Amino acid sequence: MSVTSEESVNEAKPVEQAAVKKYARRYGTRFEVYDSETAEMTRGGLRKADLMMSRSGKIVSKKKSESAKALYEKFGFNKRVVEKPKKKSKKKKKKKSN
Repeated sequence: MSVTSEESVNEAKPVEQAAVKKYARRYGTRFEVYDSETAEMTRGGLRKADLMMSRSGKIVSKKKSESAKALYEKFGFNKRVVEKPKKKSKKKKKKKSN
C-alpha cells in the first residue's frame, strides 16, 4: 500500500458533533422547561415536546390533555344524568287526648 503525498496516515478527519443545548439546570418547573432555556426536563421526566399550553393558560401534559378531551367527548358535562334528591314528606303529629 503506497501513500501519496496528498494522503497522510496520521491525518485525522474532523468529526462533526451534533448541536447540544446547554441548560442552566437539568430539572425545573413546567414553566422553566416550556418557556425558557433554564431547565431540560421536569422531575417527572416531561420535556418541552411533552408540554402544551391549555386554553386557561396553564402548562399541561399533551398526553393527559388528549385523554381528558377523549373522556369529555365520551361522557361530557351535559351528558351526565343527575338525579334530584327526593323530598321527604313531613308527617303531621297527632295530639294525644287525655
